[in-house]
Amino acid sequence: MLILDLLRRRGEDAEAGSGVSAGGAMTLRDELMSLLGSRPTLIANLCALVMAFAVIVEGAYIVHECFGYYRQQDIWGFLAPALVMFIIRNRVFSFCFLALYVALFSQMLYQASLIHHVPEACGGKYDPLGYMAIFFVLSVICLAAYLFVALVEFIVSAVASGERGGTP
Repeated sequence: MLILDLLRRRGEDAEAGSGVSAGGAMTLRDELMSLLGSRPTLIANLCALVMAFAVIVEGAYIVHECFGYYRQQDIWGFLAPALVMFIIRNRVFSFCFLALYVALFSQMLYQASLIHHVPEACGGKYDPLGYMAIFFVLSVICLAAYLFVALVEFIVSAVASGERGGTP
């Protein structure tokens, strides 16, 4: 959707006759980077996406070994923080969540290796993926806060431009 918006804007610029100049207009690469965030943020988000898929595999192994079945609904719990990172596109947020992914990956790797060597190490009646739920809820709270702040900023800018007599 972001790329379609970018291409639509470039088409409007071309219709208006604003060609790409050496000093003025942004190039497609610059516009794409402005939509995706800075390069380190994009790299952190992509690394988190890779870590999310690794954690999905670990989670499937742990649940299968402990309970004897797979829980397909857990996939979204592992992917949600990575998707939230792509939505928010903030460097500090992305690196903090990447660190949480690394910590979750390390903890689950230790748990999976322990279960592989000692099958009784599943933890009894408790959910073996308990930290995943905390990580998921934290990412949903951050997304809600981000959307709330974005809505407030939009309303403030609309009210401010309405007072000046312009359009938002």
